[in-house]
Amino acid sequence: DINTIEWLEGYLKSYPHALVIVSHDRMFLDRISDTVYEIEHHHIKRYKGNYSDFIRQKRENYDKQLKDHNAQEKEIERLTRIAERFKGKPTKTAMAKSKLKAIEQMDIIDAPDKYDDKTFHIDFIPAKEPGKDILFVDRLAIGYDEILSQVSFEVKRGERVGIIGGNGLGKSTLLKTITGIIEPLSGSVTFGHNVEVGYFDQQMAQYTSEKSILDDFHDEFPNLTETEVRNSLGAFLFTQDDVYKEVSSLSGGEKVRLALCKIIKRRPNFLILDEPTNHMDIASKETLEEMLLSYRGTVIFVSHDRYFVKKTASKVLLIEKDRVKLYPFGYEQYEEEQEKLRLGDTDLQNPVLSGSVISDQLEERVKDKEEEILNSKRSALESYEASKEAAKRDRKIKKLEDSIALMEDRIEEKKLQLSLPDNATDYKKLSDIQEEIDELEEKLLELMEEWDNL
Repeated sequence: DINTIEWLEGYLKSYPHALVIVSHDRMFLDRISDTVYEIEHHHIKRYKGNYSDFIRQKRENYDKQLKDHNAQEKEIERLTRIAERFKGKPTKTAMAKSKLKAIEQMDIIDAPDKYDDKTFHIDFIPAKEPGKDILFVDRLAIGYDEILSQVSFEVKRGERVGIIGGNGLGKSTLLKTITGIIEPLSGSVTFGHNVEVGYFDQQMAQYTSEKSILDDFHDEFPNLTETEVRNSLGAFLFTQDDVYKEVSSLSGGEKVRLALCKIIKRRPNFLILDEPTNHMDIASKETLEEMLLSYRGTVIFVSHDRYFVKKTASKVLLIEKDRVKLYPFGYEQYEEEQEKLRLGDTDLQNPVLSGSVISDQLEERVKDKEEEILNSKRSALESYEASKEAAKRDRKIKKLEDSIALMEDRIEEKKLQLSLPDNATDYKKLSDIQEEIDELEEKLLELMEEWDNL
């Protein structure tokens, strides 16, 4: 659970020897690692820093290589056009050859490999629009033979509530009680108008069946055609011959994907998820995060993955042995208060959120929003200025291209005059025409070089 993970982090930070860690826990990697090795496309690459540093460097490296590759491609295209344009002109042969030589001497920059982030993709809209009120939980006593916790909270449409806390305190039991799988010891659970629930629990990761994936899914949705079934399964990475695998032979992560595929096919407007990321790799977790952030419905979930909770939850419900507390501003607020408690701030021992804390949180978020708006305006202004410069450059390039075409026509016209029979014996006139051609070609070369630079 989160408390044990945090204890382990503290222990490993003070550990005086070397560590090699394999983990899908991104916050754990952030707080422990100072070097990351990534295996991708059958190669291993080293990054200095923690997980967040690795993500930043990988993105920067990818963007830089792509930018350099595209710039080089344009440069090769530009030099090739110049060489093609002048290779037939005796006075410009040397220049054309020099451009081709420049291409030969380049160290070719390959396009970067795309991220090896093959994962499922989800984009669904709930079948029904519920009312504003989704769930009311009033003094709900959860447990089996004895009460584990007593909980009161409500969930509004569009909220994403993450439930955290130690093992054995009733987080999963709470979800089972809300969904009616087990009876409450006391208290009540009330759903709002038009609420349709999609429920995922850990038992689904142990689901077994002798059927193939295709048949198992089709049995639950008999009205679908085989193509529709394959499309649904394909979105969760069950493609081609994979659909003929026996469900019993699937890994825990594959069974989670199959369960989520079934849930989402029913298009519920309220997802209740019990530790959905347990068997997922990082790419799958990030996909689920993106789905929940863009999901038009409402979500309540239990998770020990702090990075997932921090990224996804708009509110956090903490269940502890002696109290249940709601953090209306999410995981960052929970972290801030936990840090103050560790430093001995006794004012925060009170489970009721104080007005001053809310005020501080709101003030901080207002500042963040103002900074976000300022950055957005600054970015828009920079983009506008850049687009103005680009448009100005494009107009100049077009003007130069028109001038180059006109100059080439004039040169061709002069060359025709050289071949006229009337001029064949007039050596002075021929000499004058040739001088004009040379001058025009010099001007053409100047225009071409200016065009090259732009």
